[in-house]
Amino acid sequence: MDSKRPNIIFIMADDHASKAISCYGAGINHTPNIDRLASEGMKFNHCYVTNSICTPSRAAILTGTHNHVNGVMTLDDSINKHLPNVAKHLRTGGYRTAMVGKWHMGEGPAHEPTGFDYWSVLPGQGDYWDPEFIEPQGGKVEPGYVTDIITDKCLDFITETRNTDKPFFVMCHHKAPHRSWECDDKHKHLYADKPIRVPETFTDDYKNRARAAKVAKMRVAEDLTYQDLGLVQPDGGSRAGARVVQESGSSQRKIPVDALRLIDKEDGTVFTFKSPGELAEFKFQRYMQRYLRVIQSVDDNVGRMLDYLDQNGLADNTIVIYTSDQGFFLGEHGWFDKRFMYEESFQMPFLIKYPAEIAKGSVCDDIICNVDFAPTWLDFAGLSMPNYMQGISFRELLWGKTPADWQQVAYHRYWMHNDIIHEARAHYGVRDQRYKLIYWYNEHLGMAGARPGAEDEKEWELFDCERDPLELFNVYNQPEYQQVVKDMTLMLERKMREIGDEPVHPPLTIGCEPNIATPVTMEAYVGCFNATGLPYVPGACSQCRHRLACAYAASEPIISRPRRLRGVRACSSCRESKVKCSGTAPRCSNCKRRGQPCVYPTSKRPFLNVVPVASPEDNEPSTSSASDEMLSLVDTFFEKIYPMPSFAFLHPETTKRRCRDGVRHKVLTLAVCAITALYTARNRDEAPLWVQEAEQYIWQHLESPTIPRLQALLLIIHYYMESGRFQRAFMLIAIAARSATAMRLNHERQDLDPIAKEVRRRIVWSLKITERYFSVGLPEFELCPFESIYLQLPSSEEEFSGTNQPGDRGSYSLHVRLENIRRDIMKLTRNVALCEHPYPLLTKLIQDFHQGLSEIRPLMPGGIELPLGRIAELLGNPWLPRTVLVHISWHQTHCDLFRLLLAGYPEAAPTVVLGTINPDYAAEAERHCLQHSTAIIEILTNLNQQSTSRLLLEFDIAICAYHATRLLLFISRFGKTGNRPSPEFATSRADLCLAALKRFYGSSVLVRPIIEEMQRLVRIFSQQGCISPDINQSTRGDPEDQLSSAAKARQRLAIHSLLRQAEFSDGEDDEQRASNRQTNPGEARTSYDIHFPSNQQGRESSLSTHRAEDNNQDDTNRQHQFYDDPNPSPSLSDQTENLQFPFSLWFGQYNQDWLHNNPVP
Repeated sequence: MDSKRPNIIFIMADDHASKAISCYGAGINHTPNIDRLASEGMKFNHCYVTNSICTPSRAAILTGTHNHVNGVMTLDDSINKHLPNVAKHLRTGGYRTAMVGKWHMGEGPAHEPTGFDYWSVLPGQGDYWDPEFIEPQGGKVEPGYVTDIITDKCLDFITETRNTDKPFFVMCHHKAPHRSWECDDKHKHLYADKPIRVPETFTDDYKNRARAAKVAKMRVAEDLTYQDLGLVQPDGGSRAGARVVQESGSSQRKIPVDALRLIDKEDGTVFTFKSPGELAEFKFQRYMQRYLRVIQSVDDNVGRMLDYLDQNGLADNTIVIYTSDQGFFLGEHGWFDKRFMYEESFQMPFLIKYPAEIAKGSVCDDIICNVDFAPTWLDFAGLSMPNYMQGISFRELLWGKTPADWQQVAYHRYWMHNDIIHEARAHYGVRDQRYKLIYWYNEHLGMAGARPGAEDEKEWELFDCERDPLELFNVYNQPEYQQVVKDMTLMLERKMREIGDEPVHPPLTIGCEPNIATPVTMEAYVGCFNATGLPYVPGACSQCRHRLACAYAASEPIISRPRRLRGVRACSSCRESKVKCSGTAPRCSNCKRRGQPCVYPTSKRPFLNVVPVASPEDNEPSTSSASDEMLSLVDTFFEKIYPMPSFAFLHPETTKRRCRDGVRHKVLTLAVCAITALYTARNRDEAPLWVQEAEQYIWQHLESPTIPRLQALLLIIHYYMESGRFQRAFMLIAIAARSATAMRLNHERQDLDPIAKEVRRRIVWSLKITERYFSVGLPEFELCPFESIYLQLPSSEEEFSGTNQPGDRGSYSLHVRLENIRRDIMKLTRNVALCEHPYPLLTKLIQDFHQGLSEIRPLMPGGIELPLGRIAELLGNPWLPRTVLVHISWHQTHCDLFRLLLAGYPEAAPTVVLGTINPDYAAEAERHCLQHSTAIIEILTNLNQQSTSRLLLEFDIAICAYHATRLLLFISRFGKTGNRPSPEFATSRADLCLAALKRFYGSSVLVRPIIEEMQRLVRIFSQQGCISPDINQSTRGDPEDQLSSAAKARQRLAIHSLLRQAEFSDGEDDEQRASNRQTNPGEARTSYDIHFPSNQQGRESSLSTHRAEDNNQDDTNRQHQFYDDPNPSPSLSDQTENLQFPFSLWFGQYNQDWLHNNPVP
């Protein structure tokens, strides 16, 4: 085992309060084994959770990010298994990793643990006795007590790892002591001999606090159920107690506050009560007994773990950590459970032992948070912290040293407003070493599991934790604390800016003086958090402030405010604080508000005017109004072009209104008109001028992107794509991706109205769809990976557009989902092609993908079939292009998946991999390919026959038609099943498909290479009696010497890749390239003719080269004759060396985990 880097054991209980660990001094129980970590290591007194609820806390620990970043904000959210996490980094860095016990971040293929060599987890909350464990191979019931079983599994993994030369990382996640507190038999006698001390705040009246404290339904005296306390629940309705829906989904009843008689469900003991106070005391004692008994088993098993390390010589080089996923109320303020930012819930226990670096019996009073755990583990492992992580390594604190710049601040945000069980209200806040500031914003913000209510009861709380450690007095409005209020508010804002969270507290209270209330001054504060930088409209809805359709008309005129500046045009103070600057003289609004000097830096860019002037916002070039012809083009855009998903990012009503006004956003009007003119062959002379003017304005304001400018830029990109200027489109899409990221469009904004949020989503999803036409799943060209998009899928068209016509029935959303799956399958295809040994897991991977597709099947609009009659019915429907696209994409996803098993096909797995596939399953895969490729051609042919006018269709439809034709031709000639179509039938289908493409895409430079390649394939296919060339013979020499680096990159791209069609140089300037072309005229050819063997022109990947030893079969010879150039391709090993595929990048649904879990022998 590697002795240079420490092993790491992370033991996490569920709901274990610090006061229930004896080393923290509460004196209510005794945990000698857990205490060993404190006596032999360090105890933290100020470790805090960023969201005091199980699932979000676990996500923050695993990813090192706050919940608005990792997307797990409530108990009802599930983690996206594609997210990077600390286990993946440790595993890649040489550790063996394991996850055992409570996972609770979602179940199923999309949410299962990733990054672990071994995992065995409980479904949901799990059971205390005879629990089921889920593992990669399936579920299994393990007899016994859950805490013992989890420890056994961890020790077995450590024992197995000892035989390797790798250090280990084990996440031992106990279910205990989570509700409903079922203890091991050997602990049933504990804590029955004497009563447990009742907290002094048990009868709290909640005065001087926010109303949220009083209305929460988690009081020991009122809200515990019969099951919680191990009592018999009597029959009957409400007289037995109020109904409560527990997390498990079962319906239980609360014990009434006036109950006079209760019965122990195990031994039948009868308890009687004379008063509600006596009953409340009984509930508390019963609750604490059950809670502490469960903890005793956890303590026993921590002792087992420590003893094992001692006995096996591992203790000195193993970091052992004990913590809980958050704190827990043990009767304080009368509560059980957690969720709140009050100290008992907010504080996590944290004990750590590592003899090599941590002094025995040390105590740390510095503040750390659960997002800091992952960076600290990576620090100990000698691995760099990835830039996406938001925590900080606290390794120096373990040495007893506090860095001078250590942030003594903890941030907390609870999102699950008014949850169905406890009705806890949404809030956020910060705590430093003395004060705690909380804002109860009381809004559900569309979060999963959150519910509306109490939106009009927003409140602030400030606690002086030094003078008031029990948090009984809210001093937010006390005059002597007003400076503290301002300081803590600024601290809150700085922290939210630092981590990228969106504030929702009122602008008037954002670090301002108490007496500031004028509308003009207040708007200065609104500008600090206005992402668009657009003028405020008094009396208008938030929708209008983001330039979208207004729910009601504003009666007052628009008041312009100075344009907000960033970068070199902002003052020094605003640049340092990373906030927008008004750019006004003599001081900007931020400096004026704070009463500080305002200094503007000297510009290094002579063409920019950085002299601060008091002027209205610099809007887009203005004009009195758009011409009637331009307005007509705008209407045509939404009638004919908007139904394509790539263009669905404009809100119809809002965009039309902007274009009619003609005052602002002329750049958007120009772009809309230009792309419409290109598609409809109207105003062709004006279109280039419109695009040029719009693009020029975008370049002039490159440093201050806005949503309308980004929308215009996307349209310009499409214009260049459709006009054949692929190089420029490729470069501009990088600008668009950067702009979207700069405006954080890949994250949800919960403070916006539904339309504004949907516009942001659609911009990103349309950008992703467009980018795919260039990248084709190659990570080095991918600008918007799905893994970095934390957005909901697009909503239906009827919700977005508000049209009375039939909507798209979710077609846009389904297409995005299918695009994600196709991207993952493509990455799987590329990586499987690199295997030079058998890979038995391939069948399971394909089956998992197929299972995921079966979950989408019921959502398909009108079913998965799109027959001739239904197409005829939909001809008048404006969303017909989307319906056709989602059905074709559905079929193409199956083709992409199952062609992996189609022996001899260019995108199939290598022969050495296919040799281990069950022949019956390979035959089934061929039938799937035949079925779905035929369906694609049939849909397109039927559409061609039924439509009376040329429809505008998404480029992806042509791509799918191309691949379907290739598959059908191949199977008809080289298929293995008995019901394969005849070559004559396949040729006739290919001709029909070509006819449809020529009609719908006849003038498209995008589709022209596809049509030409299909014609070539049909021509070669129709030839008879050709002899396959000898694949071992090479007449071209080493391809490394003949292809430029740019050409070698394009060699991996399909015929329809726009990056392949873009004729980029490989670093030469124009004169040198021209000289080289004169010297080597053979290289001066069209981009898709550069030394590409024709077998790669029809491929999405050139990695599936057939091996020479397989060429002795007649069918294989004919396959090479059908697809290959007379000159052979380089061998697989040559291609692998040339490509240098970055295995360290995790790729979609099946990332590096399946390679690590199933190493190639």
